This record gives sequence, structure tokens and C-alpha cells, in this order.
Amino acid sequence: VLVLQTDLSCSYISPVAARLLGYPKLGYQEFDLLSFVHRDDRVAATSLFNATQEGSMETIEIRLRHFVGTYAWFEVGGTDLTGDPSINGILLNAREIGDRKMAEERLLHSEARFKALVQNSTDLVIVIEPNGAVGYASPSVEASLGMPLSLIQGLQMSEVFAENTLPLTDLLESQQPLIGWNSAAIEFGYRATSGDWRILETTLTDLRGEPAVGGLVFNARDITDRKQMNELLLHQATHDELTGLPNRRHLLDLLSQTLDRNGGTTTVSALLVDIDDFKDVNDSLGHSFGDRLLEAIAERLTGLVHSEVLDAGDIAARIGGDEFVVAFERAHGEKQTADICEQVLVALNTPFVIDGRELTVTASAGLAFDHDRSNSAELLLQNADTAMYKAKDLGKRQVVVFESYMHVATFDRLELRADLARAVAQEQFEAYYQPVVNLATQKIVGAEALVRWRHPERGMVGPGLFIPLAEESGLIAPIGEFMLSTACEDLCDWREEFGAAVEDFTVSVNLSVQQLHDRRIVGKVSDILEQTGLPAERLVLEVTESTLITETEMISSTMQQLRSFGTRLAIDDFGTGYSSLGYIQQFEFDVLKIDKSFVDDLDSFTNQRIVSAVLQLADQLGVRTIAEGIEQELQAELLKSLGCKLGQGYLYAKPMPAQEFRELLRIASDPFEIPTEVVEFQV
Repeated sequence: VLVLQTDLSCSYISPVAARLLGYPKLGYQEFDLLSFVHRDDRVAATSLFNATQEGSMETIEIRLRHFVGTYAWFEVGGTDLTGDPSINGILLNAREIGDRKMAEERLLHSEARFKALVQNSTDLVIVIEPNGAVGYASPSVEASLGMPLSLIQGLQMSEVFAENTLPLTDLLESQQPLIGWNSAAIEFGYRATSGDWRILETTLTDLRGEPAVGGLVFNARDITDRKQMNELLLHQATHDELTGLPNRRHLLDLLSQTLDRNGGTTTVSALLVDIDDFKDVNDSLGHSFGDRLLEAIAERLTGLVHSEVLDAGDIAARIGGDEFVVAFERAHGEKQTADICEQVLVALNTPFVIDGRELTVTASAGLAFDHDRSNSAELLLQNADTAMYKAKDLGKRQVVVFESYMHVATFDRLELRADLARAVAQEQFEAYYQPVVNLATQKIVGAEALVRWRHPERGMVGPGLFIPLAEESGLIAPIGEFMLSTACEDLCDWREEFGAAVEDFTVSVNLSVQQLHDRRIVGKVSDILEQTGLPAERLVLEVTESTLITETEMISSTMQQLRSFGTRLAIDDFGTGYSSLGYIQQFEFDVLKIDKSFVDDLDSFTNQRIVSAVLQLADQLGVRTIAEGIEQELQAELLKSLGCKLGQGYLYAKPMPAQEFRELLRIASDPFEIPTEVVEFQV
């Protein structure tokens, strides 16, 4: 409390002034108000004094100098009491308001920061009033929609976002809670002023009860480009890059759906068409000409699907090279279907005109039927392929219907099947190992176990020949059990011999669909681990995408049990089927193996994008990735640049017997690294 005279001299100052201003002692004689007031506030202080003399009761905020030299905020008000004999002066009341000013400054700073964030955010921020009108729109809305904010303000949302798919009428009902919407990211589309259809990802937050907002807060970002890129990646992963037709993996999935959809009530068939002597076209006219011819063939097949020759549910696909497939959803009678297939070959025999050059091609085809759902999609194609080769043997330019004897005639299947049973009993199988390598350091971090059959008369029989036989005959289970046991024993031996250097090694073993359907597989794996003493986390069990196409609850349960006691799971050939993301959602994996088909053409921008997307997905899921089939140094460098850390392939080493792999570990540096001489020898 101060009492000032008209000449601003002080006649009274309350004792608390000394404490508030930090002075040991402060008397009214030495108090000069203007010398204590901050120079920027002196005009306001003088004005207050003069206004008080004129009867004003206003207050002001000024800064008074503290003893230490800083300034403290005070709220000051005055009353003219010069007529009161006991006062005889201007009474000033000064209240210290430092805490309030600090709070106000923090609030102003927070508001300024929030405003700056909203004003400069690329996300669209809109407040929708209860009547559906726009109460506020951030500058990004103007930039995104191409409409001035002055016009957007007050418009209905349906006017701002034409043809939008957002159910605003329901959302704006006062009794309608935003269940499933509030703060949850959703997508909706609208028609832009350019006529393009755009897609926004948005969250809606109900702040209608907040006086400062009073509406629904709409936060959105344009994801049109991202959606288009995802669709493009999906299309590229499931379609042939040259012709745009479904690729082999996509065809298998579509064919599986067709088989499931018909449920055995109708016949499904597959026609596999191979262009005769197509290599001569490439050799004589060039690969570019050959590519354009393949495109023309694809267009002709697609035209047949859309014509009266084929039904709407039929599928045309290119499965590789000069091989095409037409799948018939409803093959009404073998004779009728075979006649339609003859029409397909006749259509392909009609001359093509490529770059002004007329060219006539012929084709051989194999036709396979599934009458009772006894075939998988893979086997149906395999049967059609076998029949196609029979057509080639018979002189080409014809359709041959698959019959069961063809497999026997082609591969001596009956004899080989009997030999296979003896091979299981006599343990004629061997485990070969291919190193898994750290791409950056070329150090070996593990191995994949691959089965080989050393036939006493035929010599080494390739797995591509005997594995299908083993699956058909039910012998794949004992072969798989042999591989599990052998791989675990070998790794245990290496761990004992090389110690800490291989402590973190893993060995991968493939599991077939039949093994996954075997209720005893979990117990067998557990017993093998216990007998060999191999830690469970050192064993990686690999399943292929084709295995997961036949996914059942039993497979899902089996995989969960295998993973529960420590073994790791890997999905092999990942990225070749469009359902890959679905598998990841259904099953938990530790390793994703990028299929060799993407590594082969990794210098193409498309494959680089696909591999990059797979690596990013794996990183988000927290799983390891291994690239398969690395054969060139360029492929390894590209994979490293994309962020892939592990790989395997002929660039580093071919699959080799256990003894050779052990020798590789022995001569390698410590920790193990692929020796240069081994790489050169293998290549």
C-alpha cells in the first residue's frame, strides 16, 4: 500500500513492500515510485496516477524493480483520498502477480505452439459444427482442396467433400456416440474438384462438449498415392509383369478358390499351353520381338475369356516363359472341354502381326480334369504339364488329356516309388547343407538342411523328382523325420567341435504339409531336440506358402505348439503369392525367406520395390529376412543396399554334404567366413 502526494512523493509505504521487493528495509522517505517502475511501464504508471486524480478506478499491470535488479509484476489500482484528512493523498494498492503472469505466458506459448503446428501441418484439420457446417479449417485444407478458406468456412461437409462416403448424418446426431469412430483411423473417399477420386485416412474426435471447440474434430491425410502404390505392388506381386495376366502363384490361389467354391459338384479343368519352338523366335528375331509376341498371345487368350468361347469364370494366366494356362471353372464333359481347347489352339494358330511382320505360331497343350476334388491346384497344373509334354512327344500342335499312366511313363514312377520305399528303410538319404551368410561380413551364421537321395543304381536323384512321389505315397513324413534328426545331430556335433564360434548358429529344416497334419509331429520334434541336446531356438522349421494354402485349424495349432517350446518358424518363398500378408496375420513367424524369383531379377526397379516392401514389413514385424538364390555379386550388393542382412545362394556355396560343410567351417576364419577360394571353386 502506497500513499503518494500530487508531486509523486511518498508519504506512506506498508512494511510488506520491503519483503515483496527484497529490500532489507524500505521506508517511505527513500521510495521514489518512478525510479522503481520499469522504464517501459512509466508512462502507464503516470497515466494511472493522473486518471486516479480524475476519479478513475482502473487498474494496470506494471513491473517494479527488485532488490537484486530483476523486476516483479504487480497489479496496481488507485483511489483519490486527498480530501480525507487522515490520508491526504493518492492511495495505491499494488498486488504481486508473478505466478499469474508466468501461467499466462506458458498458456500463450502453448497456444502459439499449437497454432503453429496446426497452421503448418500437412494434415487436414477441420472442426465440424453440430449442424454439419465447417467451423474451422486449417490452411492445409485450402492447399489440398484448392478452395480458399474464406469459402470453406461455413460450408456443409458434403459441399467441401463431394460424393464423400462418410456417414455424417448419423455421426452428427446428438444421441449418437462415436463408437468405433472416436480416435480410430478410418478411410473414406470423395470426388475432388479435378474430378479425381481421392481417399483420406481420418480420425474423428468428439469434442462437442468442449466449449472451446464445440464440434467434431476431423483430422485427415490424403493416402490416395499410398493406396495406389499398395495396389500397384499387390498387382505386380500377383501378375506377370510383361502381359499383365495372373502369374503362377496367383493362378494357384485362384484355382484353389475355384476348386473350393465348386465343392466337387462340377468338374474343374486346367489347360496348359506351351508355344512350340518359341526359342527359335527369340534367337532369330530377338527377345524384344518375342516379348511383343507373348503380349499378343496374352491379348488373344484374354479375348477368348471375354468371348463366347470361354465362360466368365474361366481364368487365363501366364506361368512363365512361353507357358500359359486357361482354367475352366465348369468343364461340362471332357469331350466338350477338349473341343473348346482345340478352339484355343486354332485361335493361337491365327497369324500375328508384330512390327509389320506376319508370324504364325503353333502350340502344344495338356488338359487335366478334377472331377471329385482329389487334386490340389498344384497337382492339377502338374498333371496338365505332364500331358503337355506328352503332346510334344506326339508331334506337337495338339491337345492331350492327362491320364494317370503318363506320370509312370515319363518318370518310371512305379519303379521309382518302390525304390523310394526301400530308400526309406535302408536310409539312402543324405543331408546336404547350404550356408546362410551375413551379407555385410560374409560370415556364416547358419545353414539350411536339404535332402538328397543317393540311389544305388541311378546315382544322385534330385528332390524335384522324388519329393512329389514321397508326398503322394505318404513317405515324406519318415524322410522329414530323418532330416530333422540328422540336422539336429550335425549341428550338435559342430557346436561341440567349434564351441562358441557356432553357439548362435541355426539349422533350417523344411516341414511338409503332411508333417504339419501329423498330430505326432510336435512330440517328434520335442523328442529329437531332447535326444540330441540341441537348444530349441537353434532349430528353424520352414514352411512354404503353398503349404499354407491348405491351412487348417490343425496346422495353425501345430505351428503354435512348435513355436511355444522355443523352435523358430520360417515362411519360405515369401513374396511369391498375393496371400502372403494374410499368412503373416494368421501365423507368427521368426524368419521370412525372400523367394529366388525376386533375387534373379533384382536389377529391375519393380523387384527392388517389392523386396524393399518385404524388408520393411519384416522390420515392422520384428522378424529376420533371408534372401534365397543369390548367384551374382550385384544381387548381393543390391540386397545390402535395400537393408537385407542375410542370404544364401551359389555366390557363397552350393549345398554340400555334412562332411564338406564341416570342413568349410574348419578352414574358415574365426568367426566363420566364406573363404575366397571356396567361393571361386563353387562358382
